[in-house]
Amino acid sequence: MDSGSGPGKEFWVFGTNYENTVEPMRLEHSSMEPGAWRLEVCPRQAAAEDLFLNVMQVSDREHGARWPVSKLEAEGRTGCLITGPASSWLVLLRRDGTRSSQEVRFRVPGPNPCRVLVTDLTPGRWRAERAGAAGAFDLEVTAGAGAAWLEAEAGAWTLRR
Repeated sequence: MDSGSGPGKEFWVFGTNYENTVEPMRLEHSSMEPGAWRLEVCPRQAAAEDLFLNVMQVSDREHGARWPVSKLEAEGRTGCLITGPASSWLVLLRRDGTRSSQEVRFRVPGPNPCRVLVTDLTPGRWRAERAGAAGAFDLEVTAGAGAAWLEAEAGAWTLRR
């Protein structure tokens, strides 16, 4: 995070602190909660190209629970696993952001069921198979979405077009 924050830099962007105020009368009769800070992500070292994956979790003031997030790497893809108490969420994206028809391999940790989103896929019918298990199934990837969504049990999975 950028250290150039604090009072007077709540909405600082490239040397300018932009206004983000709400008229007092409107605020008085509303549930609006204007922001009060920003985040700026910077790489640890300078490079010709940087990849950032930001995971934001929303919680309420009373509970404030945040679930563990792990970085994932899977053959040209990167993503994360969010581990919840009853189920998990896994997201995989191609590093180059282009759509591909290459098969995608990933592992779902157990024991909870996992909701999986794999992006940057070419449109068409894809087959989801779990190693050593019966019950493979088809997924339809539309041109608009370019992504597959599935619920998966623990194990090694492959998506093939």
